[in-house]
Parts: sequence; C-alpha cells; structure tokens
Amino acid sequence: DAAPQEPVQTKPDSEAPAIPAQKKGSVFTVNGMKYKITSAAKSKIQTATLLGTTRKKTSLRSLTVKNTVQNRDVKFQITAIAANAFCQCKNLKTVKIGNAVQKIGSKSFFKCTALKSVSIGTGLSKISSRAFAGCKKLNRITVKSKKVTGIGTRAFHNIHPKAKIQGKKSFLTLWSEYQRNR
Repeated sequence: DAAPQEPVQTKPDSEAPAIPAQKKGSVFTVNGMKYKITSAAKSKIQTATLLGTTRKKTSLRSLTVKNTVQNRDVKFQITAIAANAFCQCKNLKTVKIGNAVQKIGSKSFFKCTALKSVSIGTGLSKISSRAFAGCKKLNRITVKSKKVTGIGTRAFHNIHPKAKIQGKKSFLTLWSEYQRNR
C-alpha cells in the first residue's frame, strides 16, 4: 500500500517574490543593448548610459539611440553613450542619436570603418576624445544641438577628408576651431 500523498502547497500570485529595485550602477539589457543606470531617484528623471551591444559587433549595421529605454516598469532617459560602446563595429554604417543624449564617450565609435553617416540630436553638449576617430568612410555629420561646448582631442581624426558637416551655428563655430587645432 502506498502512503497517501500530501497536497502540494503553491503560493498565490500575490505572494510572488518582489522584483528587486533598480539602483544606480545596476546594468540591464533591452533588445540586445546594455545600459547602466546613472540616476534612479524616484523624484527625478531616471537616467541611463548606453554601454554597447550584447550582440556580435559585426552584426550591427545601423544604430538608433532613442531618447528613452524602458526596463520593467521604469522609463530611463538615455543621456550618454559610454566610452568604447561601439568601438570597432566594422559593419556599422549609420548612427542616429536621440535628443536626450548629452555626451558621447571616448572612442564610442572608434574605428567603425564602414560608418558613413551620423545624425546627433538637440541635447548633445560633449563629444569626447577619439569618439569617431578612424571612421574612414564617415562623410556626413549632422549635429542639431546648440549646446555643444566641447569636441575632444582627435574626436574626428582620420574620417573621410571631404566629410560634409551640418549643424547649428554654434556647433559649426566649434567645428572650425576643432579643425584649426587638430
């Protein structure tokens, strides 16, 4: 004779384990892109930095950095692209950067040798050193921001020699200065 089995206890859905809080410094992935939380205060706008892709770098052909990314129930404004984020993505041809991005980190797109076109939104204030260096085919750069205060050392070193640069007057003035000093 088999002993009678005790019924299995199951937890009702209301007692499911809580999702851990999203903290500053935490990293999360959405649609093959990795982000780091830079501000998680509930009273302020929550922000994140785009760290790069989790996919094979050679599979990335175009990149659109939106203004926000949602992780679980929280929407984060994407305010920066990290240093080395897309470095040596050899098949990347076009990049569109949203209006919330304020900073493009050092070597973010370094040696993206197929990159031809970059469009940057209205929020940008800094392009760090060597951000687009070695992008030999980069021949069209559009910067819509009036807030750019700095172009880092060699940020556009070794791009296409006849690259067409478009932007607000303040950026074009900064670009001329950059060209003189390189």
